[in-house]
Order: sequence, then C-alpha cells, then structure tokens
Amino acid sequence: SEVSHVMESVIPAMPNLNDVASSVLPQITLVFAGLLAPAQLAFLNAENLLRLAMSGALLGVDVVGLLLDRNMYCMTESWDFLSHTHALHEFILVDALALSFTMVVSVQAFMEIQQTYADIEASASTPTELPADP
Repeated sequence: SEVSHVMESVIPAMPNLNDVASSVLPQITLVFAGLLAPAQLAFLNAENLLRLAMSGALLGVDVVGLLLDRNMYCMTESWDFLSHTHALHEFILVDALALSFTMVVSVQAFMEIQQTYADIEASASTPTELPADP
C-alpha cells in the first residue's frame, strides 16, 4: 500500500521482520519434529515388539495345531461354492506363512531400530564442531 511504500523510502535499510525471523529462527515444525522424534522412535519400537510377540504366539499356536492334528480329518462348513471341503489345514498353513513373513519383517525392523539407537548414541558421544563466528 501507499503507507508501506512511503515507509520503505524513508527507512530503506530496515529489513522485513518476517524475513529476519525465518532466516534466524527454525520453523516451529522442525522444532516439534526434533522434540518428538525420540518419542516416535520409542513408540515404533514398542509397537514393533508387541507385533513380534503377538505374531510369534499366533505362529506357535498354528504350528502346534498343524503338528498335533496333521493326520486328523477336519470337515469345514458347507460353502455354496465349495460344498464340503477339507481345507482347514491349508488355511492354517497359509496363516502360519503370513505370520512367518510378519515376523521376518518385524525382526528386520527391530534390527534397524537398534541400529538407529546405536547411531544416536554414537553421535551423542562425539563432540559437536561448531563453525567459528565470522
């Protein structure tokens, strides 16, 4: 507007306050991200360990069920498209395979999280080199 044009002509060396604030202060989202990153990593680690434990327990039940009942005949309900079928063991086997895959992925995630914790510890123990002031 006209007032800002007049003020800029009178005080041309005065920088815009928004430009100064954005160049000196970090954005609030970066501050929040830096503060919440350790909590997020801890939450992901706990959630991954819970998924690993649950998948392991369910995989154990599936394997025990398959081993104990491998010679038993199990008739599933009558389905319109399959009539009577003997597919319960195959269903449990597919479930066991899916749980095995889930456990492999969870173990890999656990190892990556542990590596991240080790990297954080290593970077925290090394001194920070700050540039000299001009």
